[in-house]
Amino acid sequence: MEKPAQFRVETNTLLNGDDQGAIVLGSSGYGKTTLGKAFLLEALEKRLEGSAAQLPFEVFLPDVPTGEGAFEAYLVNRVVPHVQGYSSASFREEARTNGVLIVADAFDRVPKSARQSIVSELRNLVRDFPKTRLLVLSRPNCLPDIELPTYRLRGFDEKDFLSLLTADRERSDRSIGRLRIPEHLRQLCQVPLLAKLVAKHLRSFQRFPTNVNTLYEEWLGEILRPFQALEKGRLRAFLEELAAETTTQPVQITRCWELAKSMDISAGLEQLMDADAISIRGTSVELVHEGLADFFRVQRLLRLPLKELGPALEGIDTSDTSQTPGLLLSGAATPEASRVIWQSLAMRNIQVALSSLKFTIGDGERRPVSSSPSVVESLLSDVLNGVDALLEPHFSAQLAGDVRMFLAGKPVSVLGIEGHVRAGYLDFSFFDAGENGSRVRLGQAESPRREWGVSLEGQGYDADAGRILGAQRVSGAIKELIDYRRLRGGPIWTEETVFSRLRHLGRRHGLKFELPYDLEVCKAGLLPVADRRFGPRLKPRAQFVDVAALIEDIDQLLSEGTRFLHPWWVEPYSVDFTDPTERASLATTFDAFFRRRQQAYVEIVEREMPGLADWLPEYASIPVRYDLKGSLSDVQGTTDLHLYFERWPVAKLEDAGADLSFSEKPQTDFSRNATDAYISKTELILAKTGRTRTSFHIVRGGISVPQFNGRTYRSSDREDETAVVSSVMEMLGDDCQKVFSVIPEFRWR
Repeated sequence: MEKPAQFRVETNTLLNGDDQGAIVLGSSGYGKTTLGKAFLLEALEKRLEGSAAQLPFEVFLPDVPTGEGAFEAYLVNRVVPHVQGYSSASFREEARTNGVLIVADAFDRVPKSARQSIVSELRNLVRDFPKTRLLVLSRPNCLPDIELPTYRLRGFDEKDFLSLLTADRERSDRSIGRLRIPEHLRQLCQVPLLAKLVAKHLRSFQRFPTNVNTLYEEWLGEILRPFQALEKGRLRAFLEELAAETTTQPVQITRCWELAKSMDISAGLEQLMDADAISIRGTSVELVHEGLADFFRVQRLLRLPLKELGPALEGIDTSDTSQTPGLLLSGAATPEASRVIWQSLAMRNIQVALSSLKFTIGDGERRPVSSSPSVVESLLSDVLNGVDALLEPHFSAQLAGDVRMFLAGKPVSVLGIEGHVRAGYLDFSFFDAGENGSRVRLGQAESPRREWGVSLEGQGYDADAGRILGAQRVSGAIKELIDYRRLRGGPIWTEETVFSRLRHLGRRHGLKFELPYDLEVCKAGLLPVADRRFGPRLKPRAQFVDVAALIEDIDQLLSEGTRFLHPWWVEPYSVDFTDPTERASLATTFDAFFRRRQQAYVEIVEREMPGLADWLPEYASIPVRYDLKGSLSDVQGTTDLHLYFERWPVAKLEDAGADLSFSEKPQTDFSRNATDAYISKTELILAKTGRTRTSFHIVRGGISVPQFNGRTYRSSDREDETAVVSSVMEMLGDDCQKVFSVIPEFRWR
């Protein structure tokens, strides 16, 4: 089990100590209800043996009525049938003297209109009876606002999965220790219930399953095993209908009974409970496993005609914890349905769309690779679909055009693809299809500007892998655009890139520009070479400068009233650190640097890739203000500056920046107490500034001293560019890599 601050605790110690309880979050199939029952059983055993006095209650929260005092009355009514004369006063005396343990399950299943009332009642209970312990179980996307430690159930890792394989073996099998879960199953096997099915499949067939839908079919088969063949069909239809009606909350038992009678399976309800298919708690009924309910809902969607499927997908859950996207893609019966589903996912949530691609391939179990024209044309169409579906909703028209240009090796009006498959090897390239030309051509291109190849069978792909390959090409093109600094932003970014290019042209190519740069004079000096492009050639770290684009950016700055560009910094190692005035100048430099790099980063994201904004870690954390602690060391007569930072959220981008102070010794306190204090202070500031904790990246540590003279030697930097440009490109490159890293890739077999 993990705490959001990345600390782990064992579940058997969760309610030890003096804490008043905890909130435990877990996705479908992670065992929240099982964990709650385990705590309840342990509490009952301790009470019976006399080692604990707390009275335990299991509460299914959707059953609890709303209103002031309703929760307490509900608990009292649970005891009355078993203890004659038990009253509200009895409960209060018990809670004050010994305390009570409340295992409150399924907060995420409480109707939204009732959640605030339930939260208020739980808060009052914890406040009024300090000895009470409360364990609230919910999904991660539905966090109750109660001041209790919050933990998240950790999914299975590879070690846990291997333990499933060896659990029923009398002696160890060394070959099991060498097993590695395939990438397209690794995330799925984090769900304990499904990991058990994967392990069972592996033990039975000596290979991993490659179609996630079959896992749910096997799961359902286990549930319906006791029933006769004809009865299985009716019960399956009933479970699908019940799943549809419990999408937002459980149904009342009267509605469930009506549904069962109308489908002629009322006699099987009790058997479904015994088979662990449905749960009847109080007056509420739902499927026991929300993951299985998602499977049934997906089956209903997949039976829709294509023209109805697209609109129906607009209402599905595309949160990070939802299993619906993977089930949809795994269960799509035709390439056309798969294309519609993935386009809908890509439009709404790029992270989920990319991650769900793992469910579209299957080592030949879905559509085997062949040289058949229909198979190759479908595969190439999917590659193109993978490119188009990502570019159109998430990137600016200019950046999307640049990506297509990098793919084709030249500017294109409409991107087309040409390729062929031979002996399981796909070779493809992109071309300009024009406004009315065919976008997909079969065959080998003549002298393409750029070309790609992949051994489909050798790398575990099948004929449904096209969108994976298209997404990989988009990811690669974005990386190249960052490497070439071919991105547009706002005034801060334009100032920094214009300064960088002018400095590089002066130092590397002999153009005479003097500081401060008079943009009118610089423009006049550039016009005679306006048609030239200065490239890296044999200098991999040199800048690529398109003079026409540089003149365009200069015109933009002039139109905004910027005539001169001058260095706003002092070089850190030219500072006399013993002089307070020069230290103050360095502090001003760092303040401007950390503010300008955030401003420039935001300008680029909001102009070029607005659809990625919600998924970029740095964008979610900005704006922040850095608290820099400087320390000095003397090595062989040379003074070195070392920087340690903490950073605090601020309300506005104008408040971003940095404060610099000097200490005698470097910061060394990375203890758990210091880390907890840092996290707590950050969370408090987030609350005060009205910002959410969900995506804010809490980090601290050492940081490199910025180099402002353009003479850094890191491979990711470009010669003569400003520290802001280098820093922003590093931030954006790291962020984009994190977004696209979920695209499945497979080792050569």
